[in-house]
Amino acid sequence: MVALNAVFHVSPLTSMLEAYVRAGFALVPIIQGKGPTTTGWNKRENCITRPEQIDPTVGYGLAHAYCMPVTCALDIDSWGEAVEDLRADGVDLLALVDSPDSVMIDSGNPGHAKLLFTLPFGITMPSKKAMLIGKVVFELRCATTNGLTMQDL
Repeated sequence: MVALNAVFHVSPLTSMLEAYVRAGFALVPIIQGKGPTTTGWNKRENCITRPEQIDPTVGYGLAHAYCMPVTCALDIDSWGEAVEDLRADGVDLLALVDSPDSVMIDSGNPGHAKLLFTLPFGITMPSKKAMLIGKVVFELRCATTNGLTMQDL
């Protein structure tokens, strides 16, 4: 594959995105900034599901509800409060993070983290926010209540 990349000038990022799509991940084009801005971005038909749809000049988010298997993100905006809130519901956030098979995204922003999970085949779940005194502590993101995808970078 390295030789083909050199001949056709395929960037490592494009190769990685192609591998994601071939593995069953659906992607949302992000033209600029941290999120999608195009109308209908969260509809299946507007997501990237084939390698030839990849535009190397834009960024991409993960279209949770349309991935196979379906994915979701636990997006933590307040680490300490999320640890306590989840512990009260019997979830050990530290054990999830320390698990050898965890997939975590670290933005470098203190108190913030993101864990990615797969859901049982074909099952999506509506996204949920946990708030404390008007502040988001964490979100579980997968799909909207009407089944459209949510995304994460």
